[in-house]
Amino acid sequence: MDKLLKKYIKENYIKPKSSKSFFKFKAKRNKQTYQTAFNNVECLCTSSLKRDVDFEQNLQETFVQHLFTIIDKKNLKDSQVYKKANIDRKLFSKIRSNLNYKPSKNTLLALATAFELDLDETKVFLEKAGFSLSKSILTDVIVEYYIVNKQYDIFTINQSLDDYKLQILGSNI
Repeated sequence: MDKLLKKYIKENYIKPKSSKSFFKFKAKRNKQTYQTAFNNVECLCTSSLKRDVDFEQNLQETFVQHLFTIIDKKNLKDSQVYKKANIDRKLFSKIRSNLNYKPSKNTLLALATAFELDLDETKVFLEKAGFSLSKSILTDVIVEYYIVNKQYDIFTINQSLDDYKLQILGSNI
């Protein structure tokens, strides 16, 4: 395994706390705190619903629209993208044909590496589909390492993921 990758993981990976500590913390909360929070949220929701809001006008570009914007900007063919991302042509076709398609995070990370997106671009790309990179998910830390170091070969990334017994990117295994 790559020594630099091990060092990066050691510096960036945050192991999740045990569920026992979470339940101890949760038990310390009292009913009054929960009731106050509930009342505050209820007031915010009620007041925001009273305003006339044009929701359609405030919608952002969907993930699929964003995906094809990137493909157009980079002058890529669909076949180049799905091959470099190591994803199935049928899956890519499914994404292309459904404007509201929600891919898995695994597929998104594969596409981000195929596009050779930098870290900020990758974060935006993931956010468009409702995901984010997390320091407590080892797969995310490993992929982040390769992105930060501008190493976008999916097979190299997948070898590192496999070394840690994690699901590889792209391939629907």
